[in-house]
Amino acid sequence: MNEWLRGQRHWGEFWELKEQLRFGSEFFAAQLEDEELAELAADLPEPPPAPPSLRGYGPLLRKLDDVLDAIRGLHAATVGAKPGDITPVERPKPRVELVRRERASAVLGTVTRFLLRGNGGQ
Repeated sequence: MNEWLRGQRHWGEFWELKEQLRFGSEFFAAQLEDEELAELAADLPEPPPAPPSLRGYGPLLRKLDDVLDAIRGLHAATVGAKPGDITPVERPKPRVELVRRERASAVLGTVTRFLLRGNGGQ
């Protein structure tokens, strides 16, 4: 990076390198196929699944999620599953939605504690 920042290398070479580092690139394929890395990774605990990111999530991915939900619904209907058994695809959520949900949960908890205290509960 220093060579590019100092102007010793052409920025076109940087963009070529950047393209090689994308997911599904030669670089990631080589890492996923590396025997030593696989041995090290096999000893690590499984990380919890990360929630979907809003980065790159646009109309096309939203439509694909809708299609996947519809396919799951059709599959569930053909095997006789109940509507509650269908799990929709987890979609990314804006931070404001999460904050609103946390606030609503806090209000609900406060109201519940108030009502329980009023009925002799603690």
